[in-house]
Amino acid sequence: MEQIKQDELIKKFRLNAKDTGSSAVQIINLTKRILELTAHLQVQKRYYCKTKFVKNGRKQKTLLKIL
Repeated sequence: MEQIKQDELIKKFRLNAKDTGSSAVQIINLTKRILELTAHLQVQKRYYCKTKFVKNGRKQKTLLKIL
């Protein structure tokens, strides 16, 4: 996810100018992080520490249920 696209989405879904903690904004940030980790794991095929990837996926799934 490009930084410009992420910023536009955050501006669209935030509740106020300083909003960083609402569910929608957290989902946008987690989605970006998951995409970065996916790209990293595709390049580093022998990278065995996938716990961050799994944790972010679980957290994103939980937040999506809240929405």
